[in-house]
Amino acid sequence: EDWDAIITNGSGDSLHKICDLLVETNGTILVEEFTFTPFNSTAGNYNGTAIPVKLNIRPKDGKEPGISPEYLDDLLTNWDSSDYKDLPRPKALYTIPTGQNPTGLSQSLELRKKIYAIAEKHNFIIVEDDPYGYISLPKYGTPNVYENEGKLSNDDYIKDYLKPSYLTIDTSGRVIRLETYSKLFAPGLRLGFIVANKYFIEKLSLYTALSTRAPSGVSQLLFNNIVQNWGGVDGWLNWAKKIAKHYTIRRDYFLKTLYDSKSYSKNQFEVVEPDAGMFIILYVNIEEKFPDPKTWEKVLDQLRYKTVTNGIDVVFGNRMTTDLNFKFTTPKSHFLRLTIAAVHDNDEIVEAAKRLSISIEQFFEDLDAGKYDHLKR
Repeated sequence: EDWDAIITNGSGDSLHKICDLLVETNGTILVEEFTFTPFNSTAGNYNGTAIPVKLNIRPKDGKEPGISPEYLDDLLTNWDSSDYKDLPRPKALYTIPTGQNPTGLSQSLELRKKIYAIAEKHNFIIVEDDPYGYISLPKYGTPNVYENEGKLSNDDYIKDYLKPSYLTIDTSGRVIRLETYSKLFAPGLRLGFIVANKYFIEKLSLYTALSTRAPSGVSQLLFNNIVQNWGGVDGWLNWAKKIAKHYTIRRDYFLKTLYDSKSYSKNQFEVVEPDAGMFIILYVNIEEKFPDPKTWEKVLDQLRYKTVTNGIDVVFGNRMTTDLNFKFTTPKSHFLRLTIAAVHDNDEIVEAAKRLSISIEQFFEDLDAGKYDHLKR
């Protein structure tokens, strides 16, 4: 009974207010080493420093994908002897735990419990940003569970396919959850909400009254009327399942086209399949010819020319880093972040995947011909 909620002007507004609440001047906040970089800029606007936390993206040795709990605990336990010893200890962790942007990874409940235990131990707040959580994707190659509408009940959808929020394991009021309707309902609606303990919501409400005031009444009225006509919460969840169905279809078309390509058969790239959301990352296998990670940014710039020439746009991993000097980041940054959201139909998805694989193939032809050897120096 200690929680409350406040409506916001979408997640961008929520992040701005969260930084005002939590980021002190010359203070710090923990952030995943690859993340939604506008958050880092927002923290910087409040004169705060984003401190990167190691991610296990392609984990081995039984480790789980997502934040490395071992690294996080070690960093905070040994803060006074770390690279950040001259900075104040962080009071919060910003995380996108489901369908993470850019990696597409989702933290399991077991991992969330480990992260939460570390938050209790070191007394920091968890900011859970979850714009993609309802777009849960079944494993590629398995049936699309959303195909037969009405067969998957809302209760089973919640229990079997949605990742539990950090709120469900919060016993000390240290979780702040952010949601938005932009990804599931309508981009540009500028409507979202924050759930947290009443103390945080009170502070956010006071700040809102002095800044943005209430979100657009037109947006609220539009959204509320449509959801009520759908049947309320059950109708909203049925809509969420439809969105998840179509994202699953898009993901499957995209991955099949990539896996059927000549470039993939030549082992020129590998894909990290997403658990949720709208982002897929693809690793370009350049390590053999360019073993020094310091050269990868220049080499991948050559790939950018290929993609642009072939009429597609991609985001490179090194553009989504919290800190390129972070010792773990550079060896993992040679990926492309791709989205299946910004296309009109499935034919466009297939065409985009074909053009991407051709771009990578052309890039490796130039690589094999020695055209980029000068970048090794």
